[in-house]
Amino acid sequence: LSSAVKQEIEGDYKINILVSDNSTNDETEHYFRNHFFNNVTYIRRSPPLTSFEHFTKIFKEVESDYFMIFHDDDIMEVGMISKLISQFSPATVAVAGNAYLLKNNIRTNKLVTRSFNPNNTIVTKKELLSLYLTENKKFAFPGYLYRSSAAKIELDSYFGKYWDVPFLSKVIEKGSITYLNEPLYYYRQHEGQDSAASDLISKFHLLNFILNECGYLRKDKIIVSYRLQNIYYELWSRRAAGEEIMFPELFRFAKLCAKNNNYIILLKIIKNFIF
Repeated sequence: LSSAVKQEIEGDYKINILVSDNSTNDETEHYFRNHFFNNVTYIRRSPPLTSFEHFTKIFKEVESDYFMIFHDDDIMEVGMISKLISQFSPATVAVAGNAYLLKNNIRTNKLVTRSFNPNNTIVTKKELLSLYLTENKKFAFPGYLYRSSAAKIELDSYFGKYWDVPFLSKVIEKGSITYLNEPLYYYRQHEGQDSAASDLISKFHLLNFILNECGYLRKDKIIVSYRLQNIYYELWSRRAAGEEIMFPELFRFAKLCAKNNNYIILLKIIKNFIF
């Protein structure tokens, strides 16, 4: 909240901050009973909504010309909003910034999105969705600033916690999306967050969506690589949950990676599961 309150912007716009409290306890509410900020509005969601219901509610309440949905545990760098809004052209519907990784409470200089061209503007669904097939190329959700027209897009719960990908594919139907390689905030990563858990069924739905939208074939190298990534993270998630991953299963997966010449994941298996 402190990093958001410090944001400044030039021109005819002003920044209004809405805190949407979907907590299961009263700590945040007690804080706002005792603290006042000129440009901050506090809303308590009672009873608490599911994560998807909460996002849907927020989208329906957007009234501004531009909006951003920023996570409560991430930290904005000074000038983040000003930098993002300066990159809009008449054809732009959204601008997203890169981020530094905030590992628990430790700030790092590690970029969340790597192997990406600086200030890249994309205009097609295939360009957009292909980012989600390659590790370290997709931008984290909190870094997007949108025009108000994006708030009118209906969200789809069919894709589980990956609903933001089909949402962005509808955003790009309205215009272009610009990606800034410059890190503009700190994205927090911790074991308890929703994005840390694997959801293989939702990933399966997402893959079918990408195949249908982009015209890829299941045998295409980028698709095979994506599927192997999903299996690897499923194994990683199972082990993190305390399940023992048996050697025969690892061996079969390692053979599959070798067969498809994916030596990066093969080395990860050897390093993180065998030794």
